[in-house]
Amino acid sequence: MNDLRLQTRKARTESQRLRNCCREALRLHLACEDAASLSAARDLGVQAVAEGLRLIDTTDLLHRVVSEVVSPDTSGSHPDWFQRYASFASEFLSAFDGSQRGTRETNAVLQRINERREDDIRRIAHEIHDSTGQLMVTVYLALEEAGRELGSAAARLEPVRERLGEVELELRRLAHELRPTVLDDLGLMSALRQMADGLHRRTGLSVHVTGGTRERLAQIVEVTLYRVVQEALANVVHHASADMVEVTVRQDATGLRCRVSDDGVGFDPAAVGSQVGLGLASMRERLAPLGGALRIEAAPGNGATIHVDIPVRTPDACAHRTG
Repeated sequence: MNDLRLQTRKARTESQRLRNCCREALRLHLACEDAASLSAARDLGVQAVAEGLRLIDTTDLLHRVVSEVVSPDTSGSHPDWFQRYASFASEFLSAFDGSQRGTRETNAVLQRINERREDDIRRIAHEIHDSTGQLMVTVYLALEEAGRELGSAAARLEPVRERLGEVELELRRLAHELRPTVLDDLGLMSALRQMADGLHRRTGLSVHVTGGTRERLAQIVEVTLYRVVQEALANVVHHASADMVEVTVRQDATGLRCRVSDDGVGFDPAAVGSQVGLGLASMRERLAPLGGALRIEAAPGNGATIHVDIPVRTPDACAHRTG
């Protein structure tokens, strides 16, 4: 509680200091509009961004400052005060434009990284699938030839065939989890249901997938949500001790919504362990380039629910109807 009070007091002090500096800078700018006063406005805007002020808060700060600086006497002495104030405000707020541009550029870079990562994963998955099939055919033929040479002792090779069959199935499962072809061929919901079935067979966890999308979504959106749900289910398996998970997907006019809810032991979102924390960080990293958001509802002993929202901003984000 004391720490919170200190932080609140510090924030108020910094805000008041910025307001005082802004007031003095605006006075000087109204008195003499030049490069130095405009530079001071830009510097104050950068300071506002660094202190974490939102654009709406900063606009309110400017409004308060100008109401303190500009009086009937001031406006009479400087008939062009509004034009000067407009140039001051424009320079002040330019820092926010640069900050938003930097965020957009960062998100664009993250999206390209994710797309390249998915391309690499798809290539590796196909190579594992294709190479496994070719190698296994060769090994089985070699076993058949060895069996003919061994005659009655060929039965000793049967356990080897069984182990090879298990290896082949495991490699194919890994290739599928790396990049399920159904995601490309049939879309998000089919891929999620297939993932749920596979997880149930391996772990016994009951996974129900409900809802759906009205259309086929852009590939990057489908892949992103598939990976986020995959990470969420992995966290449930490793940490939740749950018996059942519900995955619900819904699409509306503004975007895609997904909820992953389990009946496990739950956790405190403010004090998650390193493993769970890394999983949540990975989800947020994938969602960021799309402007997506992740919200957690959890409490010890009451399970956990992860809410995912991905906005659909462009018409080409939805192309074909799902089956």
